[in-house]
Amino acid sequence: SIALNALVQPSRIRLLGVKAAALTITVLAACLPLVIVRAGILAFAAAAQDVGGTLGMADLAGIWLRGAGSLVLFGLIGLGVGFAVRSPVASLTMIFTVLLVESSLRPIAALIAGGVTPANYLPFGLSADAVRGPGLFSGMSFDSSVGTLAAGIVLAAWTGALLFLGARRFVRDDIPVSTSG
Repeated sequence: SIALNALVQPSRIRLLGVKAAALTITVLAACLPLVIVRAGILAFAAAAQDVGGTLGMADLAGIWLRGAGSLVLFGLIGLGVGFAVRSPVASLTMIFTVLLVESSLRPIAALIAGGVTPANYLPFGLSADAVRGPGLFSGMSFDSSVGTLAAGIVLAAWTGALLFLGARRFVRDDIPVSTSG
């Protein structure tokens, strides 16, 4: 747990960096088999239906790389929340509550206001916009999409903000802050 690791490593920034690096490596290692399986299924489906792919290999690789990046950013968001809250149950409860509220808020805001609303910039819905590639949904209108680049930047900003909050909030409580006479 984070609290036990803090006893071994007193520097919160170093602990956060080590945890973030370990999480990033783990997520990227998990993404590789997913990409291989998805590529195999796509190749099988294209061969079975005797159709050529509408996307080139570079476009597909871009989509898969952005997807892996989004998963890393989501993992780091969870790490930031975990450092800020310091309780696994409370962290998961908070994340799932925000996910539930956001998944309801985005369609309601799109229905009422139409187009892009501030709800489109909430973290958990940004992944679809960040990963979507060129020509993936040709002919379809996505009026509520914030765009691939903007979604990636905003998702990275959410990640940075939550990691900063987690680093600021995370303090060791077993060592007195000051020792006055």
